[in-house]
Amino acid sequence: MSETITLPLYDVLIGTPRNATTLSAYVPKHEIEVLRAMHGPANVRVQGETDDEIELNVNADAEWSRLFRRYRRLNDANPLNLAFRAGPSALEAHGFDLGRGRNDPAPQSSVIKHKKPAKADAKKAKAEKAE
Repeated sequence: MSETITLPLYDVLIGTPRNATTLSAYVPKHEIEVLRAMHGPANVRVQGETDDEIELNVNADAEWSRLFRRYRRLNDANPLNLAFRAGPSALEAHGFDLGRGRNDPAPQSSVIKHKKPAKADAKKAKAEKAE
């Protein structure tokens, strides 16, 4: 299974308050939802798909962390929670995989033997000498 996913990029225009300036960005389709949550749906216009692509980690948790680091704002609501209320599992619709526990081996219990091995060895050695 591949560890990455290749997604097309979309040309997006982001209007700032009072349309003072317009920002342009190339982002994957699922990031458009985050931009709309941050700037408002009316201020984000999708121009169309570009020929460019981006390669991202296929794990939904890793992509959630990347988006959180990129769009986190201090003293403001987290736009990821507004865009994807279900959390990382909402990214499955965009081709990401939760994959939790799929590659992890089952936990093994450890056995603790409280019997001192030195005593058992000493008894065996004493029995062998007696013979």
